[in-house]
Amino acid sequence: MNLKNLFLRANYKEIIRLGKEHAATLSADERVFFLAALAFLGHDTDAELELKKYGKKLNPDQECVSRFFLAVGYARKGNFAKALPLLIRNLRGSTTKTASATQKFYAFQGVGFFRHLQSRYRLSLKWASLAYEIAYLEDEPLGKILSGDLKAHGLQATGRFGEAMALFSSVAQQAREQGNKNFADSIEISLLCLRSRLGLLEKAEAALAQKLHSLKIHNTYSKTEILIELLRLKNLKGRGHDFSALFQKAIALAEKHGQRRHRVNLLCRKSYF
Repeated sequence: MNLKNLFLRANYKEIIRLGKEHAATLSADERVFFLAALAFLGHDTDAELELKKYGKKLNPDQECVSRFFLAVGYARKGNFAKALPLLIRNLRGSTTKTASATQKFYAFQGVGFFRHLQSRYRLSLKWASLAYEIAYLEDEPLGKILSGDLKAHGLQATGRFGEAMALFSSVAQQAREQGNKNFADSIEISLLCLRSRLGLLEKAEAALAQKLHSLKIHNTYSKTEILIELLRLKNLKGRGHDFSALFQKAIALAEKHGQRRHRVNLLCRKSYF
């Protein structure tokens, strides 16, 4: 089994199936991506138990990667109290003389991701850029995608829209070349939403709706992102009935999957209506 390749292709359910089926014989590398898949699909309690049970059998690189993905799983649900200590441990580990490029990458990427969630976008961009540089120097495909996406969001948030669109496009293409439709879809959605907000997307509602219907069932985070932008467009056009029906669908999705950040954005959209 090569669970990392399956992870690169976003086959998270298959990873979990294989991980449970071969739980007693998973290698340390396989266990890292089993944990990562659990975290990505919202099974953070199971992922935490996995790390507690097998963490001592992992080497420093594997333990760092595991902490990163578990922290991302917690943070995406708004559980910063559990995410932050994991990211701090990684950052401390990255300052030692023996720290590897892998440890530094996931430490910097983790800090950048957390700063982004705090809306401290300039700091997020700084850390994402450091992680992006390491990923390219090490020619790490997954690292390029993760840090490129985060850096593009930082560029967008700091008003560098042209650079952001170019990087979103480049990283989405890399994800497709790696066979990772899920990451590619998520990044392309960020690009579509940005182009829509800038008035650069022709037939924006139709384009966003088409992308929404093409998403995999488990990509709920990106689905909510599209719904938020569709709500903005309907609000601008004064389509109250459409807005109300879509808002109920979006807020239910965000609450079901613990998307606290999206929930706040949705309530802000409603406040403008």
